[in-house]
Amino acid sequence: MPAQRRIEGRIFLDKNERVSIKINISKAGDEIESLEAKISELQRKKASKLIELSFRDYVLAPIRRITPEILSEIFCLFCHFKVYNDYTSDWFFPEIRHLNKSIGILMAAGIAWKNVVDATPALWWDLTVGFFVIVERMFCVKEG
Repeated sequence: MPAQRRIEGRIFLDKNERVSIKINISKAGDEIESLEAKISELQRKKASKLIELSFRDYVLAPIRRITPEILSEIFCLFCHFKVYNDYTSDWFFPEIRHLNKSIGILMAAGIAWKNVVDATPALWWDLTVGFFVIVERMFCVKEG
């Protein structure tokens, strides 16, 4: 469509010309609304396809093929690795802080990993025993 020339002077239109222009304006508005509806529908379809693609990628991910038992072993190695970084240096019991942080990281990865962490008693046992060690140290409780 060629560019319209700028109208500089006064315009005198008869009734038929005004009606014709109003009809053209109305048609252009309707066409814009139709295009916006199509754009909106295409954006919804795109979002749906992106979710579908993400789900399929998730299902096909190699990590999903590892059995929960092996994941449990990997998680135990990760959580019990004895490296205490800066975030644990100011704590009285850095091993408990490290274990807590590690478990939190694993549980935040996704529902499948959260379920494996929940079903791995070896992770929670150390946290529970560690808690009792802390209480024992705090109150200097000694048996026999």
